[in-house]
Amino acid sequence: MAVRFQAQLGNETALLDAVGALVVTRTSWLHEGSRGARLYEGEAQPGQLLLLSDWESREAADAHVAEGAPEHDRTAALCARPPQRSFLTCRARREWACEPVGAAACTCFYAPPRMAAPLDVLLTLWRNAPQDAPGLVGRRVYRDEDVAGRFVIVSAWRSVAAREASNTWRREAFLQHARELGFSVERFVGNSRAERDRISVRLGPSPRGELV
Repeated sequence: MAVRFQAQLGNETALLDAVGALVVTRTSWLHEGSRGARLYEGEAQPGQLLLLSDWESREAADAHVAEGAPEHDRTAALCARPPQRSFLTCRARREWACEPVGAAACTCFYAPPRMAAPLDVLLTLWRNAPQDAPGLVGRRVYRDEDVAGRFVIVSAWRSVAAREASNTWRREAFLQHARELGFSVERFVGNSRAERDRISVRLGPSPRGELV
């Protein structure tokens, strides 16, 4: 589940604190089918937040949202517009076990209506992309369950330094090839602010995660 927030002017800190509290203080995450969550704050877009959480099923995520409705309503009251929630299904992944994740990169791809089998097109491009970048510890391809033609690639990195030291030309070549195939791309750059997994939580500034 991905949720985008835009704070009302003057409520940027209050919104960050409220959403961060949802991540680290709700003990119900431990028994609602959650596999982890991470909150990012926009670096060049003040007041914009992105919350990414992994679930055993969409039903588990829906139950979590319903159970925490009062808290979500208070959070929404700090926003300039209603939070935008979307559900993504993982369709392909490459991961290296036991590697720490210090940064993340996320790219949203929108296929044109005329494109036949856009998931197959994107997966072919993804499989042909080099996977040997130092510090790259995982990469997943997601399909939006509700928006036809929308896909998301999330890459995990050992550290921000590793991400920034990787071959920029090679990354840009991948995006350019996707655009040439007809995809449009949406970018978001953010800092990791709160994190939860099955055994631990963390709140506060942490290494920047670039979401592109």
